[in-house]
Amino acid sequence: MRSFQPDTIIALGGGSPMDAAKIMWLFYEQPEVDFRDLVQKFMDIRKRAFKFPQLGRKSEICRHSNHLRKQALKSHRLQ
Repeated sequence: MRSFQPDTIIALGGGSPMDAAKIMWLFYEQPEVDFRDLVQKFMDIRKRAFKFPQLGRKSEICRHSNHLRKQALKSHRLQ
């Protein structure tokens, strides 16, 4: 990343790509940071990391846990 110096990091997929993009941004912007000291220090990465969730539950933009209620759905056969 240092060689091409991106302005933006884009993550596509589920939680793992999003977490990887966050940590890539952090080490790119703050190279002196020690991984063991990261807990709750760098919370605002929204300005340079765009995350596109796989399921659309907004996990990438909030601190809250999303819970889904399972319901039986009627299935229709496609013709």
